[in-house]
Amino acid sequence: MSGFCALVYQVAWQRVLGLFSGSDSISSAIVVGSFLLGLGLGSLVAGWVADRLDRRRAFFYFAWCEVGIALFGLVSKPLYYDWIFKKLTPLIGEPIEIFGIVFVSLLIPTVLMGISLPILSRAVVRDLSIAPRRIGGLYGVNTLGAAIGAFVSGWFLIGHYGYETTIEIAVLINLMVGAIVMALSFVHPEDAPHVPEPQESAATATHEGVGRPKEMFWHWCFFMFLSGFLAISLEIVWFRIVGVILQGSPYGFSLVLAVFLAGDALGIVVASRWADKIKFPRIFFIRAQASLVIYAVLSILLIYWLYGDPVRFSYLHSWTIMHEGLGVKEASTVIAIAMLLVFPPAILMGLSFPVVHKAIQNDACLVAKRVGLIQLFNILGNTSGSIITGLVVFAFLGTANALVIASCIAALLMLLLIWEQFRFDFGPSLVKSAALLAALVAGAFILPDKSAFWSRLHFPNWTQKTFVHEDHSGVALLGCMGEDYHILSINGREQGYVPFNKKHIYCSIFSLIHPNPQSLLLIGFGTGGQAFALSMNDSLNRAEVVELIRPVYQVMRDLADSPQASIKKTASAGVKKIMDDPRFVFGLGDGRRTLFSSPHNYDIIQTDAVVPVESHSGLLFSIEFFQQIRAKLNPGGIAIEWAPTQRAKNGFLRVFPHVLQIGPLPDLGPVLIGSEQPLAFDKHAFIAKLRRPEILQKMAEAKIYPEEIIAMIENAPVTFFTPSNKPDTSDYNTDLLPKDEFFLNNPVHFLQGTNK
Repeated sequence: MSGFCALVYQVAWQRVLGLFSGSDSISSAIVVGSFLLGLGLGSLVAGWVADRLDRRRAFFYFAWCEVGIALFGLVSKPLYYDWIFKKLTPLIGEPIEIFGIVFVSLLIPTVLMGISLPILSRAVVRDLSIAPRRIGGLYGVNTLGAAIGAFVSGWFLIGHYGYETTIEIAVLINLMVGAIVMALSFVHPEDAPHVPEPQESAATATHEGVGRPKEMFWHWCFFMFLSGFLAISLEIVWFRIVGVILQGSPYGFSLVLAVFLAGDALGIVVASRWADKIKFPRIFFIRAQASLVIYAVLSILLIYWLYGDPVRFSYLHSWTIMHEGLGVKEASTVIAIAMLLVFPPAILMGLSFPVVHKAIQNDACLVAKRVGLIQLFNILGNTSGSIITGLVVFAFLGTANALVIASCIAALLMLLLIWEQFRFDFGPSLVKSAALLAALVAGAFILPDKSAFWSRLHFPNWTQKTFVHEDHSGVALLGCMGEDYHILSINGREQGYVPFNKKHIYCSIFSLIHPNPQSLLLIGFGTGGQAFALSMNDSLNRAEVVELIRPVYQVMRDLADSPQASIKKTASAGVKKIMDDPRFVFGLGDGRRTLFSSPHNYDIIQTDAVVPVESHSGLLFSIEFFQQIRAKLNPGGIAIEWAPTQRAKNGFLRVFPHVLQIGPLPDLGPVLIGSEQPLAFDKHAFIAKLRRPEILQKMAEAKIYPEEIIAMIENAPVTFFTPSNKPDTSDYNTDLLPKDEFFLNNPVHFLQGTNK
């Protein structure tokens, strides 16, 4: 139950703190790194203290750790959301400052969580002969609880109750655990505390290092550091691949994390039962690391093969879309993919933990200290892997090369093992190790490059030019489906087209309602269709665009720089025109943070049309987001929003006193224009404005057919909402309960005509 609560907190706090630090991958690494460092610090503290406790006090302190975590959980929402997010976001902008605040704010609960395992190890281990079994059992059950917590929180609790209530549920469970363990501590018999300065054994040296306990213990710390690095690196790779396959679903992260932790728990529990039978722990440990990397490479190559045939791709692609519900076909497919990629290597990771403790636990006076140090080095490896793989390797090398680096690390361990085996053993054992090394080296060379890999996972039948860019922020792919027809996919989901999607033009063309806009902010770029429509305002002096995924700019710039884009009246020419427009400033980052930190107010603010069931999309459809937009408008300014669902519309209507609704139209749904003052809109005068020669010429330059847009506006119903005639708006999205995003728990009411 303690592990269950820890993952519930982590999932919830990571999202809430992400409002402060931003939704990009750098900010996610800051939150995850802070969480892990706190756990490592707790493990270090407990390792030095726990061995001085008797069994009763060990239980007693563990109980107080649980109570302390619960008490912090009670104040976490006002601390993280009401104070850090709302008060500090406008004041803090540098990454080092953000990291410092996040780390300090997480320090108390994560240190208490990190203390737990060494404290319990001291309480339950009295005999070294059962140390691997007891410690492995504790850690395995704790990890199983964490797996359940990750799945239940991500797939049920948050979507059903919201982040605040989910945290409160974990608080109640923590208090219950604390109360039970505290009661056990009072009825448990006392025993004498251990001597703080233990004497090491002096066995003879072997190639397993039994005779040099202090020296070999630090070798094992190094091995656990590398193991932690490999584990988190592969986990990040799995998150990326499964995220693309599930097209950015908010349920992908919880699914991968739960499967990983469940496999890890199973491996720990199984190995804790027969760790005593392993004669050479180091050989077993290093071979396990090599085997899991080999499996990871082979399973990803299998996915690459499965998606390589257009027929298989069509089936798999349709079976992994979760838009309004989760049927048996979809559920079985997404779980099978996650299990195929993650579960077997996670078991191999788990098998290693009890084996390590078989090798290092040779002094009853140092049980907790060694548990804490081993856990610390493993967590430091996790943290390093998260930062180096998630931010550096992905930024410069891509997913495939992250696997190459993992193979090289495992190969380095195998080389160390082979060198030692060469000195002691020329038999079959050395041959097995050499075979694993050869497989690792081969795996590093047979992986496809990023262009081939991501193209196949998106559209295997593309035969023409494809632009692919990938970094720590995501994957963007622009594929050519014809002479001048392109599709943009971001993290697996189609997000726009060239020629510009008429929905994007339609959403932004109503910016011409504003009589004299000088400045605007567009959150999200996509293919640039909405930016192109906004650029038709000749009075604009400055247009800011903020995009979360850097590769989006890169693939669109590739198209803008292509020879085709230099030819007038081609679709690509429209992309070049907007990207070369000197009025536009293209920035990177989180839109919510931009609204807080920007020193400017704007005449027009618009959000790029985002599908409301994507991961983190709830942050762009919440009532708090609309309030931020309203606060950043100049007098007479307007906010433009595509309203795909009833909840999105309700939130917008609740915030803006005066709202003009255009539509809904088939395949588009309604567009909402919000303002502080009543809005005047004459459809015939607006259409006449669109027929001006300069507007028609701009549309023609981007191969946009103006008559289609004008016909849509002519047929569109127009509705004015004022404070006196608004409908019931009681059902809406909030930051802490994004109902549309977690659609499996909350049926999504798409508005009439919306293209789902």
